Amino acid sequence: MMIDRPDDAAAGLLDILRRAINRAVLDSSDVADAMATLENQGFEVDIAVDLSLYTRIEQSAHRPRELAPSAAVAPELTDADEMFLKALNIAVG
Repeated sequence: MMIDRPDDAAAGLLDILRRAINRAVLDSSDVADAMATLENQGFEVDIAVDLSLYTRIEQSAHRPRELAPSAAVAPELTDADEMFLKALNIAVG
């Protein structure tokens, strides 16, 4: 789950990471050589790195509550679901 707005500290750390990655890529002679080779062969090179923050998982002292076996409900599968699972060699009951 992605968070909508990271707090200021997380946003600052993400910005530091973004700048460090850009600097590492741009300063790399291996990257520069590979990009030059591709560009000499007529390719346009675009490098993109996705940096996303996701929700922080908080550790809880309590164990998650387990459902009683009688509360378990089998999911309803469509024909498309069953075909997909069978294509993956997953037995469908």
